[in-house]
Amino acid sequence: EVGGGKLLDYWGYNSIGFFAPNTNYTSAREYNREGTELKELIKELHENGIEVILDVVFNHTAEGNEHGPTFCFKGFDNKVYYMLTPEGNYYNFSGCGNTLNCNHPIVHQLILECLRYWTVSYRVDGFRFDLASILGRNEDGSPISNPPLLRSLAYDPILSRVKLIAEAWDAGGLYQVGRFPASRRWAEWNGRYRDALRSFLKGDNYMKNKILTAVSAIMFFVPWTILPIRTFDWALESPVAEIMIACYAAFMIFSGVFTIISYVKAKAQNNLMKVCLIVNSLYAVAGVVFLGMMINTH
Repeated sequence: EVGGGKLLDYWGYNSIGFFAPNTNYTSAREYNREGTELKELIKELHENGIEVILDVVFNHTAEGNEHGPTFCFKGFDNKVYYMLTPEGNYYNFSGCGNTLNCNHPIVHQLILECLRYWTVSYRVDGFRFDLASILGRNEDGSPISNPPLLRSLAYDPILSRVKLIAEAWDAGGLYQVGRFPASRRWAEWNGRYRDALRSFLKGDNYMKNKILTAVSAIMFFVPWTILPIRTFDWALESPVAEIMIACYAAFMIFSGVFTIISYVKAKAQNNLMKVCLIVNSLYAVAGVVFLGMMINTH
């Protein structure tokens, strides 16, 4: 108890009623018409050009591990709804005590019908799947190369027009960003990019070095883009050709200066940065030569 009030061990992340909206968020009590206010909200958002993406948690439930309460799926059929070790304990790939057995046919159908319900009845525009890599684990916890559930969601006719966004990892160490078994249908939540960008904006030194290295590496390849451009006739005609060469030369000088400053002053001194330092410095020298030749010619 806190301040005389009793706290309940339940929050939105610990789902049980996957088909039911939490009416605690409504402005007024809804008896026998639960969900009406949410439907009206989604309708009004759509009228104002705003899509609604529903964050769904099909990786665990509120029943916890073997020491947790039994009030839903454990009582229905514990071995069907949860992944269990050979000893009968709960696999904990979710970090929350248990792991939903998503690729069992019964649980598979439960998830499919739930998403159809939110799509048809509430008109949501898509779903973001928390710890989505769990949806690709077998009943023994091992990853599946072509998971039945993910394939079903990708090709389901009712879900064909909604967005499917995967948080492509789980708490068991399965990290699938860039290689999520998506059947060419799923988008991915790129956590490393999010963390890198946030850390850079905060000014974290370790992330600043990573960003500077990435920018220098991109500059490494940019000068070579002039090769495909030269295949166009317009790119070889004056004055476009001179302007392009001047721009590329200026960029090469900038890339060298940027990389040198990043290496020396910002101390971004990893192996990739050392390669970029050598190449981009040579670019800078070449850029100075090109600009000098152009000035001499004119």
